[in-house]
Amino acid sequence: MGRAHAIFAQFVIRNTTMERSYSVDPSRIQVDSLEMAGKMLEKQMTKDNSFPSLLDLTGILPEAQSSTLSGLSERDYPSANSIPGGIDNVSHLALYDKVFIPPEVVEHFGRTIIQSEEMHLLGDPIFVVPTDGVAIKTIAGTDSGRLFLGGLDGSLFELVYQISIDNSRHILFTLTDKGAIEVYDLGSDGNSAIKVTSFSQNTIAQYAVQAVRRTLEVNIFRPIVSISALEKKESLHYNLVAITETGVRLYFTTYLNNISSRPSNLKLLHVRLPPGFTANTPNRCPSKVHTAVYNNGKTFVTA
Repeated sequence: MGRAHAIFAQFVIRNTTMERSYSVDPSRIQVDSLEMAGKMLEKQMTKDNSFPSLLDLTGILPEAQSSTLSGLSERDYPSANSIPGGIDNVSHLALYDKVFIPPEVVEHFGRTIIQSEEMHLLGDPIFVVPTDGVAIKTIAGTDSGRLFLGGLDGSLFELVYQISIDNSRHILFTLTDKGAIEVYDLGSDGNSAIKVTSFSQNTIAQYAVQAVRRTLEVNIFRPIVSISALEKKESLHYNLVAITETGVRLYFTTYLNNISSRPSNLKLLHVRLPPGFTANTPNRCPSKVHTAVYNNGKTFVTA
């Protein structure tokens, strides 16, 4: 009987010890949860910032002497049919072929609003913006690059231009209304401005045709509707991406051999054809791209 009591007492002591060992501090749970959330957030941020380099995406070697091409292989634009069960079975995904413009916006298309009673036809010299005779008093710019001009009569104008700057390497690119691309070296300190070179739209299109080495019309490589400078953190070898009206992306470099030198030329390194040139793509390539935005390897176009 005494032995039974001893065993029972021992069990109670052990059980009490176990209960104490599994007691959890609520404040500790909160700290652990915050640490875990911080680690998950850091992991996702690292994943977002470690996107493949342009050399990896385009698959070319830095020492390549000739331009390369992509967009013709099925691996460049995988088909949605490769998803098990088809893309229709993917939850939380909606496909839209067209983005509709509200009627309130469409009704303003083709209209010109003029506040003054008279209209003066002015010449349009290079680098001169017609302001209907209004003298410009002040010019201001935003951090995003927008330029506004204020007139003496209170009018406000916005200067729409195609200039893209690589602030990490101090290189400026311009796109003229005739599709020519010009390169300017702002100096290693960014305080100078020297024109390096200029390529016409037709010259760029011919270089693209030579890079493709296929029977494609030269018109798919012109006109160029948008340019985007690439900074050093995105690519050490590429300096500029130009997008044509048909959605073709043209990747340029401003170096001949040494990437640590100042820009000395404009060379086409890679041509990326849009979806529509592969056998498994049912949709045709874009035909009337009028606005394009490039950012961190992603391209958005409106046509």
